[in-house]
Amino acid sequence: MAKINSNQITFVDITDSRKLDIYISSNLPTTQIYNSNTGAYSPDWSTTNLQLTSDVYLDTKKITPETIEWYTKINTTETKVGSNSTLTVSTNVLSNNPIITYICKVKYQNIVILEKYYDNR
Repeated sequence: MAKINSNQITFVDITDSRKLDIYISSNLPTTQIYNSNTGAYSPDWSTTNLQLTSDVYLDTKKITPETIEWYTKINTTETKVGSNSTLTVSTNVLSNNPIITYICKVKYQNIVILEKYYDNR
């Protein structure tokens, strides 16, 4: 039988890649409404804090990544606001800005960085 090829060949199966997912859950509604007649926010995150919790999965297994960082994005400016799996929002954010985006960044094995966005509108 003749050799077809004697060089080393590497095959990459692109369907064999790992899947990293972030799911963000909250303990309160994620939309805040301001009533200009009463001057009240609903829900009032200054009295009952909003908790945003990240759950990270590699394929279908829940994991603890190397780092978890939370950021707020107002217009084009990102500011780091937390560094664990749960972010606590203890102010009525709409009092200063009409739209704030919360970003959860996860680093796993220095290879994959994934971002998940949450808008409070």
